[in-house]
Amino acid sequence: MKNLKTYIFVATLLLAAFSVNAQKNWEPISFPWYPEELVFTQNGVDATIKETNGMYVRFAMYYSFTLHSDATLHFTSSHTLVTFEIKPFGGGANIAQINQNGSKELPAGNYYLIIADNWSMFSKMVTRSTVTITKEGGDIILTAITPSATGITVNKGITDEEILEELSELTFTAIYMGEEKEETLELENNSEAWIIAENRLSATYTATEPKGYIFAENVGTITINIDYIDILLTSITSGVTIISVEKSITEATNQDILTKLTELTITATYMGKEGAETLNLENNSNKWEIAENRLSATYTATAPEGYAFATGIGTVTITVGYTNIIITAIASNATTVSVEKPVVTATNQDILAKLTELTITATYTIKEGSETLNLENISNKWIIAEDKLSATYTATAPEGYAFAEGVSKTITVTINYGSNIHEAKSNMAHIYAFDKHIIVQNAQTGDNLSIVDLAGRVVTNTVISNSEVRIPISASGIYAVRIGTQAIKVVCR
Repeated sequence: MKNLKTYIFVATLLLAAFSVNAQKNWEPISFPWYPEELVFTQNGVDATIKETNGMYVRFAMYYSFTLHSDATLHFTSSHTLVTFEIKPFGGGANIAQINQNGSKELPAGNYYLIIADNWSMFSKMVTRSTVTITKEGGDIILTAITPSATGITVNKGITDEEILEELSELTFTAIYMGEEKEETLELENNSEAWIIAENRLSATYTATEPKGYIFAENVGTITINIDYIDILLTSITSGVTIISVEKSITEATNQDILTKLTELTITATYMGKEGAETLNLENNSNKWEIAENRLSATYTATAPEGYAFATGIGTVTITVGYTNIIITAIASNATTVSVEKPVVTATNQDILAKLTELTITATYTIKEGSETLNLENISNKWIIAEDKLSATYTATAPEGYAFAEGVSKTITVTINYGSNIHEAKSNMAHIYAFDKHIIVQNAQTGDNLSIVDLAGRVVTNTVISNSEVRIPISASGIYAVRIGTQAIKVVCR
């Protein structure tokens, strides 16, 4: 028998046919209803209502129930003195009275039910009895089932058990006609309700009829589509950025490098159901490409079946280090620097600005020759001589490199300034040669400036209009310079 959905009706009735010594509370029940014992006392307290009819007395308990469609109720009691009275909801004459056992056909409606001992002239004769009430027919018809979704999307590679977990999260709602409008009822959904199709592209849900309900014809199953997508791999890593080959770069073979590379564990990250998860990727020698200079190698991943890499993801580059990459020499791209200012006015910062423009390189040995790399060239690598005519650079071997025994780690560079600087008083002009120019600074506007070479050829003869004048010189040599009352010789190289 199927349970009828419980509708709660509580009412109070004073029966006209007999007197009642207490107020009745009609407790709602649904079917089947079979308390282990019909107890006329609850928790040791008399739970019955005493009724009198002249000289007769009985003790009764009061219930209400609802039938949504016609049904037959079957009543049984273990005690011969128990009776069942059915009344219309709200009171009135008995519709039926059943002594101990019996059945009654009833139309849809609301009812009162009284369970009592027989009328007698004596005190309570029945203290307990086992009672069973079942219902035949009268089920509510479920006319349709609506799922919360018509399909699910899962990651490729998912197991049947994981698919069932996803399916069990769906909600199924059944529809039936209530007293005034359509009503809904949520159906049970668990993994046992599903059958996954052989091709795993769909699954069928078979609903279990709730007690008191039946499905209309062709209602009760729903087929849900299953779509699959690749799991997106959002990053890959080897856990390290450098490997060390225990040989020099000249001794190590590509196989030595690959042996170290294939010992790495390459993992990919993806977003799982409960957060970020990882899986190991295949790592063998054909996944690696060693750079031409053999100082790095790049791993190119292949996405496992059911996975795909996010844009820009799929490679890892590892630095390849050796036990001793030997630096055999260092050099500068120039052995001299030129500072435009005179030596007397040039600051250390002026000099360092020129020195740090140099490119300092180191030469190291590789398997089939040699390579160079640029060394760091910053101010604190230089020491300027006290006379400011030279500076010395001291190299530091980069990480993974070492200087060969006996190799100098220093480079000394000559510093050139404007030559033959005229160290005049502050109110006199400064005259010097630099970069194939004769330069006059602190000149007095209006003074006459003349420059001639040793052969007496005039280079320029002009009136100064600015405090600084630059005269280009086409050939090296000694030049006589006269400005106002000043006259000096300047050597141009």
